[in-house]
Amino acid sequence: MNVFRIFFQYPLWMLITLVLFSLKVKAQNTCSQTLVKAQFAYYEGRAEEVSPMLEECLKDGFTTEEKLQAYRLLTLSYLYLNELGNAERVMLSFLHLNPTYSINEAVDPAEFINLYKQFRTWPIYLTGVKAGVNSSSVNILQPYSLDNIHTTQALYTSAFSYQTGASLEVPIKKGFSAMAELYLSGRKYTYTNDFFGYLKLQLAESQNRLDIPLLVNYTIQGKKITPYLGAGITNSMLIKSQAQVRRVDNMPVNDVQRETTGPNITLSSQRRLFTFSGTINLGVKYTRARNIFIVEGRYNMGLTNLVRKDKRYTNSELLYTYGFIDNDIALNSFALSVGYLIPVYKPRKLITKKDKESGAFIQ
Repeated sequence: MNVFRIFFQYPLWMLITLVLFSLKVKAQNTCSQTLVKAQFAYYEGRAEEVSPMLEECLKDGFTTEEKLQAYRLLTLSYLYLNELGNAERVMLSFLHLNPTYSINEAVDPAEFINLYKQFRTWPIYLTGVKAGVNSSSVNILQPYSLDNIHTTQALYTSAFSYQTGASLEVPIKKGFSAMAELYLSGRKYTYTNDFFGYLKLQLAESQNRLDIPLLVNYTIQGKKITPYLGAGITNSMLIKSQAQVRRVDNMPVNDVQRETTGPNITLSSQRRLFTFSGTINLGVKYTRARNIFIVEGRYNMGLTNLVRKDKRYTNSELLYTYGFIDNDIALNSFALSVGYLIPVYKPRKLITKKDKESGAFIQ
């Protein structure tokens, strides 16, 4: 009577789902028992029985964690039976399922550790995103002024802006990696100066740039927290530059003050399209499973003059309304970023001289 009540009370698809779920749970319970039996067989010296016992459940029946245990047990069994080819094949399956596996010398047998070390277990590349803030500073290469350059002194003040972009990092040797990045970034600074004893000028420049850093990093190996440092060069392309300019005249006659300002002035034509910087960075990576979080500080030292010399006197508004002439300057910056990296793995057997001679190796 209860069976009929269930049949009429619930739709057919719900009944099918319930039956399939029950079968799956039953299969998982059976496979869990099989894994325990296989472990007992191995520890009792019956390693040849492990593979037949695990074969069906490895196809479908184990949870991910159970499958990892089964692959590890199967690898140990093949090593015990001196079937190195099969051990390598199963180790490869184990690493594909868990590429971030870390050897535990207190638990893993020496044979398993030695085999593990014969495989590429580091990522082939890491890709990710970064974002943060930067502060720009100016280095005067050659001063220019409508007033006497020996009696006036330009003051450049740092200002904060942004950067955000993507990165690609490729390991090239143990501890070393090559990195290319693409950033959309801003640069800001403020110029102030006094002229002729009565004129005070303030110019706040804002730039949008596309930065392409090319770096070599060295990572100090660790399990979860890995500091790294690097150096390289950054090519920066100007997208747009504009300035808000303010002039204040303190007239000596009758103590009159007059202020001149207006809309933003475009400076793009007076700036070099491409500039280069020497770059050093220092950061820390925190690894959790396949997720890598980073905090990084970076310093860019400008290597090229930001100002186009042939365009220095072409902006009549800056010259005659505000009395401003560009100095030759290099733009430096300090940036602080946070980011997220995704490692991409492709485990394979490392090719040794012996493998090359025999032609027997796993890709």
